Amino acid sequence: MVCSNPSPPSSEWYVAGVIVAAPLALALAVSARRNATLSDRAWTGFAAVIACIALWPMLLSYLEMYDDLPWPLLLPLLAVLIIGGWKCHQKWLAVATAALAAFLAFTALTPPEDNLPRTQTLGDVTAIVQSVRHNGVILSCDFALTTPPGTEAGDICDLQSIRCAERVCRLMPVSCWRPFLEATEEERNPDETRLNVLTFPPGFANSVDLAITVLQWPREPAVSLDVPLPSPSKATVGVPFSTEGNGVRLTVADVRPTASRDTRPPEPCIALTIAAENAGCIRARDPHGHTLPLQWSRYGADRTTTYEAELLPIPKDLNRITIDAFTPEQVERNTLTFRFPRLPNH
Repeated sequence: MVCSNPSPPSSEWYVAGVIVAAPLALALAVSARRNATLSDRAWTGFAAVIACIALWPMLLSYLEMYDDLPWPLLLPLLAVLIIGGWKCHQKWLAVATAALAAFLAFTALTPPEDNLPRTQTLGDVTAIVQSVRHNGVILSCDFALTTPPGTEAGDICDLQSIRCAERVCRLMPVSCWRPFLEATEEERNPDETRLNVLTFPPGFANSVDLAITVLQWPREPAVSLDVPLPSPSKATVGVPFSTEGNGVRLTVADVRPTASRDTRPPEPCIALTIAAENAGCIRARDPHGHTLPLQWSRYGADRTTTYEAELLPIPKDLNRITIDAFTPEQVERNTLTFRFPRLPNH
């Protein structure tokens, strides 16, 4: 995997910087006049407030794109605003700028907690951050999700919905890729899933906060639908299957054997179209209740989400599957967020 360095800042960033700096310069210039009235300073102070509000999302956008801050411009600007704001009767501006400078200094100086691995348990799922490795601008984090002995991780939680988010001092978001499985199907333990996530924290941050979000399957689905699979001699199961309950309507149609669009070379799979109305998520199970690896692309209209799904690989002798649908409320109640603050960024 190769990650190239981002291109130099484009001209739009300089234009945005001028737009933000102009009201601040105007506020200081007007406030510095000896004959400036209280009303003049109030109006120019208001313009400076708007500029400061615009400065923060601009810095976050720059950080997201370039994984750092524009220090050659930011440091002189902070110094000018602190000194100029204090001398030009805009002391609130000096105090606010000093607070921003203190936050950046705190970010750079906050020591990490090096006690790895770290473990946290929520519900039936345990998250373990095992190690972090730094490679240039990339921070690679190895973690695992484990479930009670005798269970399979995919039957307890949705391994496809795992998301990671990283922040600096809980306020500054960091670019974070979607986590991917580390172990092959032959290497993994049934009750453990090992993953890796690549993040791009700024180099000035001494530590970062990692959040891992995963859905623990609700005990009971809102609605379930048994779907027969086509035999090799049949091209498709053309009759749609439909059911509804608990405010959720579930329809499965166009079940057919085909070649996968997502593998190279294409591998045999079962394709099906699933329409779920008022549902938060779906799941596929075999007759023994084990979760099946269902891949999909989806699109929505009104309250209905349509999944163009593929079952891959196809378990041997599988002739029927069950599609479950869960309400958005079930998904919200059963979403687990594991938080690991102050991971080392070095």
